[in-house]
Amino acid sequence: MRRRWTARGAAIAVGLVLLWGGSGVGVFLFLGSHRSDLARKAARPNESTASVNPALARLPGTLFLAQEGALYRLQRGRFTRVLSAAGWAQPAALPGGQGLILVKRDPSGFSDLYRMSNGGRPAPLTQDQGQGAVQGRDPGGQLVTQYWAMYPRASADGAQLYFATDRYKHVRCCPFDVTMRVAQMPLSGGTPKFWTVDAVTPTDTHTEDGDYAGGDAEPVPLKSGALMFVRYAHVGSEIGSELMLLKQARGTPVPLTAFQDHCSEPALSPDGSKVAMICSYGKQTTSLEVAAFDGSSLGPRSTVISGAQAAQPTWSPDGSQLVYLAPVGMTGHFQLWSTAAPSSLATPKPAPTLVGRGRTPAPSPPSTAPVPPSAAALPPPIQLTDNLDFDATSPIVWTS
Repeated sequence: MRRRWTARGAAIAVGLVLLWGGSGVGVFLFLGSHRSDLARKAARPNESTASVNPALARLPGTLFLAQEGALYRLQRGRFTRVLSAAGWAQPAALPGGQGLILVKRDPSGFSDLYRMSNGGRPAPLTQDQGQGAVQGRDPGGQLVTQYWAMYPRASADGAQLYFATDRYKHVRCCPFDVTMRVAQMPLSGGTPKFWTVDAVTPTDTHTEDGDYAGGDAEPVPLKSGALMFVRYAHVGSEIGSELMLLKQARGTPVPLTAFQDHCSEPALSPDGSKVAMICSYGKQTTSLEVAAFDGSSLGPRSTVISGAQAAQPTWSPDGSQLVYLAPVGMTGHFQLWSTAAPSSLATPKPAPTLVGRGRTPAPSPPSTAPVPPSAAALPPPIQLTDNLDFDATSPIVWTS
């Protein structure tokens, strides 16, 4: 015989249903109020929704930053879009306020360098969009000669342009093994001359630098005519990076940092006496470090920021401040930060004399733990933007 619902049982059942439904809605609302901001869309710097720190207005001079393929100018706390989104990245300043050098990335797999005078339109300096198919050693037998041009920097006199490129990659065995080299060309145009090449021939790039490691990039020309750059290579099974110094094209590079310190992204101070860099020591986080520089070697490094994911340090025109990019929140969007630069640094020691021209990394200076600043030496960094998302692979330009 089927039992019939009692009034008490029916009340309990209804109560459980309401409790279950209410709990579900409550949990949803609670979780909704604590949802991560992973889906939060970054604002454009020139939009009214951009959230910025009033301290931006206290930054002297003019900054240029890239976000989502567009170029923005920051002056007196206001962002202005200079170039609409079209793959623009990695701005570099020309001396004397003559304008900028820019990289334009194409989705089909190449990039070119452009020169933009103040108030003018960008004009191409390279043509890397491909010149047809050529015979190569890739498994398919053909490889289109499309190249990458990256990290442009002008010489101190503005006559020469230095950049990283993967030209001659079509002679390699593997079409996707893009190994960069540092090249130099007149700013007025011409044939690039390679500064970093192999021990065999300038066109034979299959070397012991470690396939798929990256090669040479991020050149920083010096007033002396020498060149600082970053070498990405293999040592055993480890891929690392080190700052290198090259006094003449195709010469013997001298390591400035230890390979195992994984240092990169060098930025020379306006007076040329200091170098800021990013070092990771093979970890997921990075540190922003500064060292004195005498033109041939670095002094002990001082840690300015640690335990972050800092990128692209850039000096103020007077050398007293640094700005950099670092992610904020669960979105991982890179925001603009500023910090005071250390004023007192230890003197560099003489650089070692090295022999040989091979691409295998030369003996590095010993790795030493960077010197942390005292608590009173530097104030804490300042987060300058909140809901933007700058290109962490694009250096920042800061001019007076």
